Amino acid sequence: AESLLDCANLATLTLADDNMTGTAQGSLELNDLNRLAVIHVGQRACTCVERLELRIPSLRELVVGASSFANTSMLSLTYLPALASFRVEDKAFSNTSLAVFYPLTQLAEFSVGQQCFTNTTLLLPMKFPSVTSFVIGDHSFENARLGPFCGSVLEPPDAVPPPAPSAVEPASAITVPEATANATGATDTTKPAGTERLSEEEATAVVSNPLRSLRELRIGEGCFFCTVVLFVHNLPALETVTLGKGSFHDAVTLNL
Repeated sequence: AESLLDCANLATLTLADDNMTGTAQGSLELNDLNRLAVIHVGQRACTCVERLELRIPSLRELVVGASSFANTSMLSLTYLPALASFRVEDKAFSNTSLAVFYPLTQLAEFSVGQQCFTNTTLLLPMKFPSVTSFVIGDHSFENARLGPFCGSVLEPPDAVPPPAPSAVEPASAITVPEATANATGATDTTKPAGTERLSEEEATAVVSNPLRSLRELRIGEGCFFCTVVLFVHNLPALETVTLGKGSFHDAVTLNL
């Protein structure tokens, strides 16, 4: 594992193109760097990183260039309460699962290029309660289910900073009823068979601020699948919605 230690005054971390491209695989942990505000990673970098964990209370901007972290299986956004901008270019984190352990309450921009995070299985927009721009490129998150863009459905557990992933004990499962469309087209909120189960951390995200600042929702071609309903409602600032061809191919209802 690689880590940065005793760098108390580090404010900006920049990795140039083609940096950290060795054949040995390992993890990179960037934790508790209390002044680090910006991380910029160039193109085709960090291909030797198998797992990346970020726990940086001061981080405001994360930018990753095209085709970087190509062999990374997991990106853990463990605790980034100040993060305002998350930008990932085409084919970065191409085979990666994205895990957001604590809501990114200051995030305004969530921008992901093409063919990224293809091993992610669930993405909850409610973990980005202040987001204004949510943009996903073609064939990113193609194996993921996308949570609703709407208001609260559960009472939240007490909000406390999470432990490191290695210390997380399995949480008791919480089931969130999903709406289904009946034969007449009306919405039925009874729980269907096989309803997905959310952990307590995921439930915390669902009850966060209902994305009232979201202005732009753009999803490219071949992104996501949604087993029952795609919810987009109660978003007073929303100006633009674009859903690409072949996205949400398992959805039966679009609820706007």
